[in-house]
Amino acid sequence: METSFSISDRPAKEVAGIIVADLSGDLDTEAAYELESSLSDIVSQDGVKVVLNFSKIRIMNSTAMGVLLSAAEEARKRGGTMKLCSLSDHVREVLDLVGVSSLFEIFPSEAEAVGSFK
Repeated sequence: METSFSISDRPAKEVAGIIVADLSGDLDTEAAYELESSLSDIVSQDGVKVVLNFSKIRIMNSTAMGVLLSAAEEARKRGGTMKLCSLSDHVREVLDLVGVSSLFEIFPSEAEAVGSFK
C-alpha cells in the first residue's frame, strides 16, 4: 500500500483552462511541505481554476489542512478558485470535524467538480 505522497497536475480534458491536481498517498506533516510548494506554484497564477483530486489520499492531518486553506485563500486573492473532489469518508470527516469543509466547494467526483466551472 502506498504511503508516500505525490502530486501531479494536468489540464482537465472536459473544460479548457482548468488544472486538475491528482494527490496520492498520505497527507502528513512531511507531505504538507511538498503540497505547499506545488500548490504555491499553481495558485500563483491569476484567475486559476484548480480541482484537487483526493481519490488516492488515505489520511490528512491538520498541517496539510492548513496548507489547503492558505492555498485556497491565495487563489481567491488572485481571482481564482480551488475545488476539492473525491474525498474519502475519513478525509471528509476530518474536514467536517474541524469545521472547514464549508470553506471549500467539495464534489463527489472529478467530472462534477470540473463541470461546475461551466
